Amino acid sequence: MLHYQYFFAHLCKKNDMFDFNKELCQFVRKIRQEAGMTQKEFASALGTSQSYVSALESGYCKISLKYLEKTLAHFGYSLHVEIKPNEQNNV
Repeated sequence: MLHYQYFFAHLCKKNDMFDFNKELCQFVRKIRQEAGMTQKEFASALGTSQSYVSALESGYCKISLKYLEKTLAHFGYSLHVEIKPNEQNNV
């Protein structure tokens, strides 16, 4: 099983949004595989195509918050987003 807290802490340190998206998509693939689902089964459960799941997991397209939230909910997770000022802005 993945150490999810470490994974997300590492993910949040990324400055490049391409890397962020790619790692997030890899995370989706890992939780799908851990659940023992094929891309086709996963796509069917989420109401999308296998080709979209494949492109997403490969990092060829950006994952939307809506799709990410739906994916995480399917596997028993919830998505929480926090927006706060950087410490530099609190001078």
